[in-house]
Amino acid sequence: MSIQEILKLPEADRLAMIDLIWKSIETQNIEVSTNQQKELDRRLKLDQEGKMKWHSLDEVKLKLNKKD
Repeated sequence: MSIQEILKLPEADRLAMIDLIWKSIETQNIEVSTNQQKELDRRLKLDQEGKMKWHSLDEVKLKLNKKD
């Protein structure tokens, strides 16, 4: 199936495809750089300490739309 055909599918079907592809990825095979790992560890620590600031999807969309 070509990308052009995929893009013509209903959104729900495309999302289902994304989910299947994501689940097919072997996460242990994903390499991250030392800097990326440090950043991931920093963010995880902030979350575990309750210091991570979270935003809802609606908040993010609103902020992105304001930049236009």
